[in-house]
Amino acid sequence: MPVTSPLPYFVLAPCLIGVAGILARVMPPSGRQLNVPLESLRGLCAMSVFFSHVVVSYFYFQTGKWTPPPTAFYGFLGPGPVILFFFLSGFLFWSKCLAHDGVGNYWTFLAGRARRLVPAYYVSVVIVLLLSPRRSLGEVAQWLLFLPTHSVVNASVTWTLMFEVIFYLLLPLLFFLFKGYRIGIYLAIAAAVSWMLARQGFVAFTPAVVRAGVVTFTVFALNSVFGFGFGIGMLVAVLHARVPKRWWQVLRQRRLTPIPLFFLAAPVLFNVGPYSAAEFWLLSVVFVFVVAGNDFFGFLSSKAAFQLGTVSYSFYITHGIVLFVCSHLYNRWFPISTVPSVEYWSWMGIVGVIAVCVATVLYWTVERRFMQPHAKSAVSPELISIRATIP
Repeated sequence: MPVTSPLPYFVLAPCLIGVAGILARVMPPSGRQLNVPLESLRGLCAMSVFFSHVVVSYFYFQTGKWTPPPTAFYGFLGPGPVILFFFLSGFLFWSKCLAHDGVGNYWTFLAGRARRLVPAYYVSVVIVLLLSPRRSLGEVAQWLLFLPTHSVVNASVTWTLMFEVIFYLLLPLLFFLFKGYRIGIYLAIAAAVSWMLARQGFVAFTPAVVRAGVVTFTVFALNSVFGFGFGIGMLVAVLHARVPKRWWQVLRQRRLTPIPLFFLAAPVLFNVGPYSAAEFWLLSVVFVFVVAGNDFFGFLSSKAAFQLGTVSYSFYITHGIVLFVCSHLYNRWFPISTVPSVEYWSWMGIVGVIAVCVATVLYWTVERRFMQPHAKSAVSPELISIRATIP
């Protein structure tokens, strides 16, 4: 079995979800009201990114280079979940703006976001700096300011957080400019930029985009993340607020679940490029079904999936650290460049369990302590319930 076989994902992912389910039994309830399917989707996305980085790490020990996986399946497990992360942020915060006609007090809003992101992130930064202390003051400042810094220690996940922070900073302005159906203008601009980039041959994130220069790379990145990433999430928020609820209830029916599952697999089946317009629109269908409350045959409503979603932020910012430490320790006694893929994946299953436990501890000891008490979801109150489907 090659290390790039999808089989380990489908064998080990249920194991990690099961571990989260066990932890859900011993951990006290968070007391926060959240949209269960959306929160569970967040956990599934974070876990999928971990599996992508497992394959990246394997080839890192072969070549010494941290590059995307040389396979469509694991290559999708990095960008695909990140796209859904951006959809989630765009949808949730645009929904809150629609519900309250804006973010309210701007500084209170930013303080709330800081309490949510900063404490756990700074813990991860301290760990990274302890593991790789030879850093300049400039690099340390980059870490502290959420600026993207390439580091195999944490799998270079900080670039997505930078875009999240920028989105929070610009949210009042975006809402003022594109409130209501004016969001269509926002997406039309993104589509026009995408069309112009496509005419130059840039339809997906590839080395060609990087080599094209700083301007082209920046335009492509901003258009992808802000234009389609947050933008599609914002559009879905508008539709969710304006379209009759009975239409959304139709999409919630489990007999229609094969439709979002097909669109979830479509980027791999059709070899769609990462962060391409096609990938964004294919995954938007998946996202619409989840927003409607489709729980993928009960999976997204399970306590185990919800628990993984609850600790997903801590998991996302620390899984690379756990992977780095465990893989280097393993490599000391069993060189990864020579071990059979089955043995490597067996060890990675243990690493995944450790990562889930570390994320759970970080969530309950740090992240949760700084959250606003009694935080509520701005959408779908009827979805704020957990139907336990895992015994």
